[in-house]
Amino acid sequence: MPIDAPNAVWAVILYGEATQTLKKLLKVADAVEPLGMARCVLSLARECGRRINAIVNLRATDVLLSREQIALAAVGAPTEWAAHWPHGAMRWRAEFDKMGYESVTPLSKLARKAIDTYLSTQSSSGRNPAVRGASAT
Repeated sequence: MPIDAPNAVWAVILYGEATQTLKKLLKVADAVEPLGMARCVLSLARECGRRINAIVNLRATDVLLSREQIALAAVGAPTEWAAHWPHGAMRWRAEFDKMGYESVTPLSKLARKAIDTYLSTQSSSGRNPAVRGASAT
């Protein structure tokens, strides 16, 4: 399907504006919220493309940092995929997904860095919201 040129240009403009807005928000994130939650949420929104509501409702058990955790959490995905996701994965629960689907998706290097940075300053049990505190295991 050919891309409508005016729509493609508009998409590039919006992407550029969103990137600039994100950069501005990240500059003040630590001053506004010194625990690092805002920086982590913004980084995950950018890297994972998920809604803020889905991110802030993540549980520590949804953050899958090892191959074993990924294999155990895979929802309908072949467990062999875990070997190809070196930075870990994230379980996105159906109750916070716009379409109501549960999924497990790989983390990018930058998303993993954001999570590791945040988790290094937090501690919590697996049932608590990840962005409000979780333990890096």
